[in-house]
Amino acid sequence: TGFELETIWRPTDNLRFILNYGYTNPEIKESPALVHALDPFALDPAAQPQGPPAACTGTGCHGLQGQSLAGNILPFSPKHKAAFNTTYTWDFADGSTLDGSVSYLWQDIAFSSIFNRSYTKIPSWDQTDARLSWTNSDGNITLIGFVRNLFDEIVYDAA
Repeated sequence: TGFELETIWRPTDNLRFILNYGYTNPEIKESPALVHALDPFALDPAAQPQGPPAACTGTGCHGLQGQSLAGNILPFSPKHKAAFNTTYTWDFADGSTLDGSVSYLWQDIAFSSIFNRSYTKIPSWDQTDARLSWTNSDGNITLIGFVRNLFDEIVYDAA
């Protein structure tokens, strides 16, 4: 479940603001007992053992321990995402235009595995981008310059 909000505000012909926000609730409500390949005996403090426990003795553990995923969130599914963009257009006497734009993106924490563990947690992150584009008066030539991740922040857009 969730929702998205997309807004555009144009206070003048040359100035535009865009705000996007998304909320999802990617929480698993219930699950069968599943075995985590990296924690087959459900020994991690975040494990939710379900069913008969694995037999652990001084010589090690034997058998597998199923785990519930109830309460975990789906992989790569942050609860909150927000993006903001502002663009200003300069119109020149010769008919050419110059657009300046700044974008900001923020993403909430996520996990890279259905087994939500500290070692699969993707921290929240943000990124700022900037762009200039000039278009000639005929509209057939556009030059674009941009900077991605303007402040050189650590971002997690893939794993």
